[in-house]
Amino acid sequence: MFSFALAFLLCGHPIQEPAPFQRFYVEDRLGRRIEAYLSEATSTQPQPVALLILGSGCQSVFQARGEQTLQGMQHYFLKAARGKARVLIVEKPGVQYLDQAKRPGTAEGADPVFLREHTLERWGEANRAALAAVLQRKDVDASGCLVAGHSEGGMVAGRVAALEPKVSHVLSLAGGGVNQLFSLAELAARPQPKDAPDDGEQRRQRVFDGWQKVLQDPESTEEFWMGHPYRRWSGFLISSPLQEFRKSKAALYLIHGSEDRSSAVASFDAMVAELSADGRAMKVERLAGKGHGFESPSYYGPPNGMQRAFERGFDWFLKDLKPRQQW
Repeated sequence: MFSFALAFLLCGHPIQEPAPFQRFYVEDRLGRRIEAYLSEATSTQPQPVALLILGSGCQSVFQARGEQTLQGMQHYFLKAARGKARVLIVEKPGVQYLDQAKRPGTAEGADPVFLREHTLERWGEANRAALAAVLQRKDVDASGCLVAGHSEGGMVAGRVAALEPKVSHVLSLAGGGVNQLFSLAELAARPQPKDAPDDGEQRRQRVFDGWQKVLQDPESTEEFWMGHPYRRWSGFLISSPLQEFRKSKAALYLIHGSEDRSSAVASFDAMVAELSADGRAMKVERLAGKGHGFESPSYYGPPNGMQRAFERGFDWFLKDLKPRQQW
């Protein structure tokens, strides 16, 4: 029914020589060998770290195009850091370097290991382990750190902040809000040009009917719904960005487009209202007319809107971090 893939995920940037990222491995609490990449230092003084968590799908964080190896969105994130922070990105367990999804943004054609490992709990732990290892380095300033997540990564960013107390800032980019089932139902019911009066409600009901099937076999990695195995859905839908954000004291910067067709803005609005009712201080941007990548929904060019959002996120983080560094 829906694909969470974005055209700009396919936009790569050639790896520079020498490569700006160093590969390393760490063992997480589940006994897995986690592969991650940390950008090179640009200063002799310790620098803060920013972890980027991308959205759904079984594609590698690096891509191959002909003879070239391309960076994904971490290139734009690193560019937004302007040499003032180091960027960390983690490969999903079960995904090998340069793996590409059969259909970007989905788990179709994925390795069985990925289908088993990609749950909110296990993916969150992989990112936590990589971040915790980096924060122990002498060339990293651990007085505060940023975790940024786009789309599905927004919820995972919240989970990492809940698991790792040293996370001081979270940047959620089109990361949803209340339970994703609500978002799916809202998107399904959106009016279509040739709709009969009750078509939207029928589509909404089909979402809930699909979820009931997931609940009948929640651990299945063979049965799929909307591009992902039942195990993925049952793991992610038991929580939400709202629930994860409530588990940490990290500062929040939440950005969402009003015309997002992959994550319903109504879900985002509900989360903002709930957090506001909690008395939670946060920075919020609701971008009028913008879609999942912070451009118009019909835009398929370079990720300029996302680049600008990254830049605003880094400006916020680094400005807020300065007083902490003086403690």
